[in-house]
Amino acid sequence: MLFILALCLAVLHGDSTASDASWSESDPGTCLLQTGTVRQTRIKDAKKDLDIPHSPSKIADQQQNPLTGKRTQAVDKSVENTVIEEQAPCIVVLAFDRPASLDRLLTQLNKVDFGSDSGRVRLTMSIDHPKTDASTKVLEQQRRTISVAKNFTFAHGEALVQEQPRHAGLVKQWVDAWKPDLDSADSRPACVILEDDVVPSRFAWLWTKNALAAYGDQLQRIATFGWQRQTLVPASSSSRGLGHMPPSEIGKPFMSKLMASWGLVALRSHWIGFRRWMVQNYVDGHPAAVLFEGREIQPSVWHRNGPSGVWTYWLIRYMDENRLFTLYANLPAGTTLCANMREPGLHYSGIAASADAPLLQSDTPALSTFPSLEALTWYDWDGKPVPSQVRNSSASTRKILALCTMTTSFTQDVKRLLHSIEVFMPNVTVYVYTTKPTGDDISAAFPRMSFVMNHTLSRYAGMDRESMMRAHLWTSLQMEKAAVLRAALNDGFEGAWFLDADVFLLAPLPNMSQRTLLALSPQLTNAWQAKMYGTFNGGTMFVRDVKVLDDWESIAPTARCAQAQDQTALDALATKHPYSNMSCGVNVGWWQLKGSHNPEGHDMFHRIRCENGHIMFKDCEVVSMHFHSADRDVAPRLKAYLPDALSECKSPMAAW
Repeated sequence: MLFILALCLAVLHGDSTASDASWSESDPGTCLLQTGTVRQTRIKDAKKDLDIPHSPSKIADQQQNPLTGKRTQAVDKSVENTVIEEQAPCIVVLAFDRPASLDRLLTQLNKVDFGSDSGRVRLTMSIDHPKTDASTKVLEQQRRTISVAKNFTFAHGEALVQEQPRHAGLVKQWVDAWKPDLDSADSRPACVILEDDVVPSRFAWLWTKNALAAYGDQLQRIATFGWQRQTLVPASSSSRGLGHMPPSEIGKPFMSKLMASWGLVALRSHWIGFRRWMVQNYVDGHPAAVLFEGREIQPSVWHRNGPSGVWTYWLIRYMDENRLFTLYANLPAGTTLCANMREPGLHYSGIAASADAPLLQSDTPALSTFPSLEALTWYDWDGKPVPSQVRNSSASTRKILALCTMTTSFTQDVKRLLHSIEVFMPNVTVYVYTTKPTGDDISAAFPRMSFVMNHTLSRYAGMDRESMMRAHLWTSLQMEKAAVLRAALNDGFEGAWFLDADVFLLAPLPNMSQRTLLALSPQLTNAWQAKMYGTFNGGTMFVRDVKVLDDWESIAPTARCAQAQDQTALDALATKHPYSNMSCGVNVGWWQLKGSHNPEGHDMFHRIRCENGHIMFKDCEVVSMHFHSADRDVAPRLKAYLPDALSECKSPMAAW
């Protein structure tokens, strides 16, 4: 009796630095989350020296709340009445070779009204190192910039000068500007990051502290605050017409999908999340477009045209993928909390112009007007209010992942697959394309799992492969894979896996990058098998875009090899859509084990083993395997190796 199972699992889940150097996690000298060797100079505080180490006899322990990111300090009884003051936000200034610009910014920082934080603010001046081929003029300007920083006296706290030991580049300078995840003594809720070609209003700090007081316990959707005057509508077009920035409602703050690069206030939890995301997602070049209604937004276009000079693309992508916003002030008379002086630099090569907007010079009710978040207007990429369903959703409630498969009967393989999902990915909703009797059996056998059944396979019940081939139904059945994937995506899932019924997991399926619209599983067979049955296996795939499924369905009926048209169609599909290859440990199939099918030309069953607690095949950690448990050829030969490996690794699948 034919069985093919479709199941969908749901988990709710103008610049002051030089252009980029090569930067990646694999480079130990420039790894994002390494402290590195940075020359750091501490400048004496103009009011008092705040470099007071905690005595071990006074401070017993420090613990960090994983939800709030705040550190609490446990003190012994001798200081039990001591009040431990929350740290003030920090400031980081990024500079390179513009000494006059840096001097102007530092002078203005001394004029800022820091209120009760005066004397407690840590200012760090991070100065990039020239490239190896830098001109004599650049070297001299960079030297003068360091001199300006070291000779500056900060009136509101301690000042540090960080000299990069080698060229960091724009992206690394920004992402490593504040590293609260690496500094156990840093419990600051926020940090202001400024390039040296900006000038803040003396009221910028006051607005920031008021915003933190108003929304500090509601930052799930707010990644950053912005000091600049937001004037850009990033979308090039919109089905509802483009809006206008800033909004007409003066005096009331607003939320925007676009972050601020001139006066960015990084908020602790999301900045840490962004830095960790960068380790996983940063690559050279322009890996993926940020889209609105299918068209690339302007900052993404700028990055595509010059990736090394546009660091903001990465934070924009992170925020877009996680449905995060930036909070802006909307001040009267076109004023701003932070002006960009539009000076020559990485993004601008003309004669210096005036500030982009006049600084706020006097107190205004807008500095202390903070309605509830629900009362604010949240703006989309087109400058229009976001739809309510987007506004009211959050990254924690997104339907991130669906996994799909199909079956017409409740076989041992189906039980094995569902059991492996229950073990390795238990918090899922499972969509099953099946028949009603089989659906009922599945629900009864796995009562703790959440299923959504679709009985669309009833018309194939009782038929085997040969009878369906004669009735010209085989390809139709196989392409139900596209239907179940589409059902998952149409239900709101951002991505969907498909697994054949004779697949099972030995580890959780890997997370797919948001930029991966299609991922395919290379068969890794010999040349003859690939020519006959296709480069990719149709039993495991990942999709984010229904357009991919539309094209797959149109290609399959005329693809080669009538027994495997769904699979051979993937070769043509891969020429129409960008795709990623799955790792070698995903979908380790029987065809890779048999010498008649694999490129080695000899059996590879013996290469399955337990190593350091992981099931391995050749040099790959196995995530999933693909074979029929009743296969009279493959199953007996696997029994000589796989059960022992599962037992040695203490795998929950050892009994299967």
